[in-house]
Amino acid sequence: MSTPAALQSFVDDELMRAPLLAEQVIEETLQAVRRDSSDLTARERALMGDVQRSLNQHRSVVVREFSRSLTEQIELELADEEAKRKAPPSGLGGLSLVDETQVEVDVEVARAIESIRSIAEHEQRELASYVSALVGDMDVARDYNPFRPEVLARAMWAAAQALPLQRGYQLAFMRQSAKPLAQLVRKSYAAATSRLE
Repeated sequence: MSTPAALQSFVDDELMRAPLLAEQVIEETLQAVRRDSSDLTARERALMGDVQRSLNQHRSVVVREFSRSLTEQIELELADEEAKRKAPPSGLGGLSLVDETQVEVDVEVARAIESIRSIAEHEQRELASYVSALVGDMDVARDYNPFRPEVLARAMWAAAQALPLQRGYQLAFMRQSAKPLAQLVRKSYAAATSRLE
């Protein structure tokens, strides 16, 4: 299935704005940490101090990784849309050991997803209606918006991993950036809806 031209134009426009979104998330996260440092534990303050220094040195790499991950996920989703619909449901896998570190990552990504969903709920629904219209689905049978909360949260995790720090520092950044990310995604969804309108 080829991507409708109107949807592709929307996607290209939003991907062009991705580096600015990442820059804003970094800035808002650092401001929130400075503003709310008394709410953090001593360990979190120490972790975020190191994260702040690393962000100052590697900010462009973090922004680039966010944009790269977002672009890659969206291109893959658009290319595999037909294959996903035709694929049979996967059965239950066998038993496996649980990687404790991966569980921590999954928890932080899930928190970021939930934060976006709760803060930007109205804007997400409104944008979904407009994107559905781009593909000709006037009944809004499903969400065609490729910039869903889970995609944005995974891109933020990829950006966090670009910091040349140990996993605990990356997780601290992810934890602290969840709310600023959600608030900025809310504004981003509203702006995208206005442009489509």
